[in-house]
Amino acid sequence: TVGVRLVEPFYLVEDGFLYVSSSAELLAACVAETREGRLLVKTEKWKDGARGLSPESSASIFYSQGRSVPFFMRGSSGLSAALGLYGRGVASVRLSGDRLKLELSAVEASGPGISSLPGFPLPAGGRMTSDPVVGRSGTGAPMGYWTNGKHIVAVNLSSGARKETTMDDAGWIAVDAPGQAPGNASPGVIRAVWAVSERGTVYRMDAGLESLQGFPLVTGQAVSGPPAVAEGRLVVPVSRDPALMLVGADASVRFSGAFGARPRSRPAVSAYALAALPRSFESELYLMDSTGMILPGWPVQLSGIASASPAFALADATGSALVLAITEAGELSAFGGDAAAAAGFPVDLDGTFDGAPEWAPLSRSIFVASTEGMLWKVGLDGARLGQTPVAPTRAGRAAARGISVVATDADGDGREEVYVAGGGDALYAFYSDLSVLPGYPVSGSGLPAFIDIDGDGSLDIVTRGADDTVRAYRGR
Repeated sequence: TVGVRLVEPFYLVEDGFLYVSSSAELLAACVAETREGRLLVKTEKWKDGARGLSPESSASIFYSQGRSVPFFMRGSSGLSAALGLYGRGVASVRLSGDRLKLELSAVEASGPGISSLPGFPLPAGGRMTSDPVVGRSGTGAPMGYWTNGKHIVAVNLSSGARKETTMDDAGWIAVDAPGQAPGNASPGVIRAVWAVSERGTVYRMDAGLESLQGFPLVTGQAVSGPPAVAEGRLVVPVSRDPALMLVGADASVRFSGAFGARPRSRPAVSAYALAALPRSFESELYLMDSTGMILPGWPVQLSGIASASPAFALADATGSALVLAITEAGELSAFGGDAAAAAGFPVDLDGTFDGAPEWAPLSRSIFVASTEGMLWKVGLDGARLGQTPVAPTRAGRAAARGISVVATDADGDGREEVYVAGGGDALYAFYSDLSVLPGYPVSGSGLPAFIDIDGDGSLDIVTRGADDTVRAYRGR
């Protein structure tokens, strides 16, 4: 054994070879390229890295730090530190009689890269069942939270100190922490860490996972999807009488108007309104006020089935908002508060969509990615402002469900960066003009969170890896 733990290992046997990967999409792409004769050993990267190594290898391992830290480089040994100075290389293992010979060849990779923070990747201590969410404790410590089934894990991202608590069933978490400027996801001091189990038990805790007064609260509601935090309340999709359950900090409970179908996606929230989009053949989009009352003229019916969450977009400086929704067939809609379609909408986009549209206020644009791996940019007037493949090598490949987008001004330059995750252990990033952000992709299977971990004044990027680790990269 080499100590490599594969999470959800997918495998395929072909021509006497065993292909194994934690990503079904990457496995399919690898086998497809092998069938086409596009082999790694034919590339210049392999030839550079393997220069001087014996071709009589029992096994060869190519690694590149552009995507992840190889398993044999994790740790504080002198070998790991030395190899960490190089971008990629090849390890050759040869069996000879009763001896095992290991040869290493490494080369310096050219071009800018995104480096991991010291101490990362951080073992999650089990299977991560959520993306990490972040905030600051009362002492200013950068905190990260995620779920491991019915367990909630809290980690001080600076010191590594860890604490856990347990729910009565698997569930979801959300952090109530104030943000800063629009388009910048840097969190403030945590007001509360919320969680809700599938059984409907609601937890409200401080940054150290100590229960706050009135919680846990047993509601008896069957929870049908992930919650959101709005104005100090937890907004939870429930299925018994399909609606949103609003739980206050004082343990009060109220319900929105009833829906025609069970809500399964995360509700969209703002300071003044809530939106929900249950997946059904009716495909009805609901807009509610902050108390959960369905507004006049709503719901509106979309042209087809939609599985993605809705989103809000600020339409002008007066504070009026648009409600965004996209169908699985790619019809992007925008509605005003009066339920009338916004000028220029709906917009038809090519592909299949199961991820929510993302509003970028600094660039006043909407970003959304298809399962085929195409990132679209749309203006508030409905104009299609551009498109780019998330990963050029994916052209013609099978679709990957769960592709998600987040836009934030992580480097403070006054324009958003657009991050795309899903369909493999890769986090992609683009400028708002759809040009590729240097140093990407990096390893990461979920949407990132942003917080200054090392105290240098710039936001660092926190995400989860496909190998159940928490990864943190230096901000620019």
